[in-house]
Amino acid sequence: MRLTEAQLRDTIRAPGWDSPEVGRSVWAVRRRGVSVRLLDDGGLDAYAPGDLDDTQSPGNLARRMLVVELTAIDSDGGGQGSVTARILPPGREVLASIVVDVGTRMRRVEIHRDGRVSVDATSTGGVDAAGTPNGPVAPA
Repeated sequence: MRLTEAQLRDTIRAPGWDSPEVGRSVWAVRRRGVSVRLLDDGGLDAYAPGDLDDTQSPGNLARRMLVVELTAIDSDGGGQGSVTARILPPGREVLASIVVDVGTRMRRVEIHRDGRVSVDATSTGGVDAAGTPNGPVAPA
């Protein structure tokens, strides 16, 4: 029941993140005990709202990067921690950010207005951070 309530809350509070792939990925990591917060402060509102099929749209890129980060958590067995994905307010250079703090994975992913993706991965406890490549990531 708690997972269903969280999923409903996501569609109301964070419509910019709403897609079938994001929903499945969020559900999977929440089931494993990871806290996921999706926030939408409107930075993607100026772009086409139905951009799920437009692979070049900023919203699609942000959602794809969130799925990549959530899938990496799910595949490496992470089960404690949090993920916060936020679409920032309009007018900023960074459109969205994803902060992952699960186990030894501490990462900040930023999706920029020009399509760049920057990743800051910090290792903790002498263990290298795992996941997507460090540095700019070319959109798939």
